Amino acid sequence: MNRSTNVAVSRRNRSVPLPPLFDPTTLPDNALLTAKELAGWLRLSLSTFESWRLRHPDRGPPWILVAGQPRYRMGDVRKWLLSDRPSGEGAFVDAQRDQSSDKDSQSAAHHRARGVT
Repeated sequence: MNRSTNVAVSRRNRSVPLPPLFDPTTLPDNALLTAKELAGWLRLSLSTFESWRLRHPDRGPPWILVAGQPRYRMGDVRKWLLSDRPSGEGAFVDAQRDQSSDKDSQSAAHHRARGVT
């Protein structure tokens, strides 16, 4: 008998849930979404939201506990989605933009030096 069939393995669900059966954009700001509903709507995994809540509280939308379960206020989700840029992404995006503009200016200077227009 294979031992692995008798051992229950705890794994995080990394799949993306199905979208909710309702349109979240029609909900009022005070409506509460479950993590599964929000993950399905935004096409992110449940483990992403869990990671944001537990290990990276500066990322992701604000959340509250209701009966011990995380819930997301629709108004907070809207604000988070409309924010200028998600937390933690800014330095990477700025660095990419700076590298791109440096390459453009170096290329233009090189072409001017060679007399190429």
